[in-house]
Amino acid sequence: MKTQTNTSQRTRKLVLLAFLAALVIILQLFCQFVLQANRLPISLVLLPIAIGGMLLGAGAGAFLGAVFGVVVFVCSITGLDSTGLILCEINPFTTAVVCIGKGLFAGLLSSLTYKLCGGEKKGRLSAFAASAVTPIVNTGLFIIGLLLFFKDTLNSWAGGTNLITYVFITLVGVNFIIEFLINVIITPLIMPSISKAFSK
Repeated sequence: MKTQTNTSQRTRKLVLLAFLAALVIILQLFCQFVLQANRLPISLVLLPIAIGGMLLGAGAGAFLGAVFGVVVFVCSITGLDSTGLILCEINPFTTAVVCIGKGLFAGLLSSLTYKLCGGEKKGRLSAFAASAVTPIVNTGLFIIGLLLFFKDTLNSWAGGTNLITYVFITLVGVNFIIEFLINVIITPLIMPSISKAFSK
């Protein structure tokens, strides 16, 4: 009986993980084609990444983040993402590392934050902290990657503007604010209900 219960729980987790991975792909493609701000598409995919990491653990969060990164890289290398295409033309390997790495660590650190803040016991407080970490890590690692590996390109895009001002305000500012607000408002509201439904 216990074996059947464990198998059933594993199956439910795998089904949920597959569903969230599909949702990540669909949302990212939707954002890529429909929701654009400045040079970069807004990422609604951080919602399922954060939720998956909270419900299924750090491995699932990292996996979902990596799926997000792979989709971003594919869009970049195929030209669907014009900014990513420029970066791929300069260095496709580094672009892949930045795209996949930022997503992977966003999911991983979000999940670990949820656990460190008390997880389900603290409810919305833990969900709020974890959902805030996701866009901060995603955008932060993207900025670090650009400054480390694509500084000359950034300088040309900035066109004489102060580089730090350009990166934080012009390039990622609008995207980050929208992504952050979506995550910290929606995720804590829906997480308790999803958690209860999943645990039944």
